[in-house]
Amino acid sequence: MQAFERRLTAKVYTRPELALRFFEAGPMRARDSLVAVVAAVERNELIAGDSREFVSDLIGLWQGFNRMEIVFHAVPFPTAKELKERAVQGVDLFLKLYRRPAQ
Repeated sequence: MQAFERRLTAKVYTRPELALRFFEAGPMRARDSLVAVVAAVERNELIAGDSREFVSDLIGLWQGFNRMEIVFHAVPFPTAKELKERAVQGVDLFLKLYRRPAQ
């Protein structure tokens, strides 16, 4: 994963259009898909706010500092179990932050 990311990052300088296409097809598309999930705001399930900001916060909770540790090889890549636990923890924290209080 890190090797792929390094190669892709290098392409930003030599083939910026390719890097942008990858970003639009991958990370940006994933974020935009999450925006649809966070449309719960429109259903009044979450506090009012910007769906894009909510999604950015959720992705940040999923990645945390661990992403930097992985990129710099300070820790091994997480197992599937660890990734799932991180995702669950991120969603739990996200809902604690943004879920509308019961009336």
